[in-house]
Amino acid sequence: MSGGLRSGIGGLIPHHVGNETLVKLWDTASKRAGKADPAERRANRAAFRNHVDRIRESRGLIEDQPCYGDMRYGRVSMAYAGCEIIAVFNALSFLTGKMPRLDRLIEAFGKDGVSFKGRFGTAPLAAVRFLRRLGFSAEPVFLREDMEALAASCRALILVYYNDGDDIGAMVHTIFISKENGRLTAHNAGMGGMAGPRARDLAELIGKLAGGNAREIMLIGIEKRS
Repeated sequence: MSGGLRSGIGGLIPHHVGNETLVKLWDTASKRAGKADPAERRANRAAFRNHVDRIRESRGLIEDQPCYGDMRYGRVSMAYAGCEIIAVFNALSFLTGKMPRLDRLIEAFGKDGVSFKGRFGTAPLAAVRFLRRLGFSAEPVFLREDMEALAASCRALILVYYNDGDDIGAMVHTIFISKENGRLTAHNAGMGGMAGPRARDLAELIGKLAGGNAREIMLIGIEKRS
């Protein structure tokens, strides 16, 4: 969609479809119980090795999604539509201190979550299911006040947001947010391969995303279960 749809079709969804309804529709339209392509699996395994050193330099986190054109996800590349999977990767790396295998995450979400053969990325509720299967507490919320409370209590978060709160044609992005020393840091938020932006609270952080045009859709708070 183009920016010219802001006052027409492009603006209908952000202004007339509730966040929870949008996420549930996205989930309904996503694939489950698919079969992995063995050739794609092997190619992604080999390609992931090319990124490991850079990930280690970034404290075990992926900050440079545009560099992942060599890894496939459905009919598209991870550079194009891998943000939800990368957010899960970063959450797992941050919480466990161990680098996950991105190729294995791609395979897992290819079975539950891939949307329109990857063209619409991954349904965020599939990330919730995946994290819960691994034994984490994963709490999704859709209202700003609930998001603020969740961000105040969790040290690991995944945020789904409109790049432009008035135009879905600008697409949706998903990032991991870490909290250390009381400050929030966005990861893989288009900062040229660097972490950031940083903020004291969620409202301030959202105000710094997508050139100030971002609008929240869903926040997932992630914790280790005791």
